[in-house]
Amino acid sequence: MIKKSIPNFITCLNLTCGLLAIMSDDLRLGVYLIILGGIFDVFDGLVARALNVSSKIGGELDSLADIISFGVAPAILFYKAFANEDQWIYLLGPIFIVVGGALRLARFNTTESKTSYFEGLAIPASGLVLCGLVFGAEDLTFINGNILIFLAIAICLSLLNVSTISMFSFKQFGMKRVKFYFGLIIVLGILCAVFYPLLVIVVTLLAYIALAVIDHLIRSKAA
Repeated sequence: MIKKSIPNFITCLNLTCGLLAIMSDDLRLGVYLIILGGIFDVFDGLVARALNVSSKIGGELDSLADIISFGVAPAILFYKAFANEDQWIYLLGPIFIVVGGALRLARFNTTESKTSYFEGLAIPASGLVLCGLVFGAEDLTFINGNILIFLAIAICLSLLNVSTISMFSFKQFGMKRVKFYFGLIIVLGILCAVFYPLLVIVVTLLAYIALAVIDHLIRSKAA
């Protein structure tokens, strides 16, 4: 019984990180908590497979934790960092983000065929893009109070969540082109860490998204 509960306990730690991020008045701390939640999100699945205790309830709990930690929490941090709270229209940003993420998770949970590709942008990735924006807010002042840019970011991430774009993952690391993509992302991340350290999270995530979309278009034309 204890053995079966270990992965679910780790998932609950992910959920806890998301809740603490929502309640935090320190936006940077909120970002760190979401990143920590992401680490727990990786390990709950690894531990479940290692102990051979994967379960349906574990998968459902994981999705519930993900919508909090990578949907609601980043959306609220994004709102706190960039929105003009005196204008109700800014509330549409978090709504688009959370709804898009929820639809992405619902589709994943009800799709029987699991491939090595992600169908649409995974919610942890979209959540980390928002975290990257919040983390680099000092260098991204052009977003502050700009409703068009604010909503454009929210809508684009939401559309990527629900899209059918096949996005490469670490499961395909054996493929030469995927190794090249990840190598390029790492190089960009290192360069950004040297020259614009506050933007390293968002730059690496945006590089992944851009390369994944390009890869999808190339494969679609070749098919």
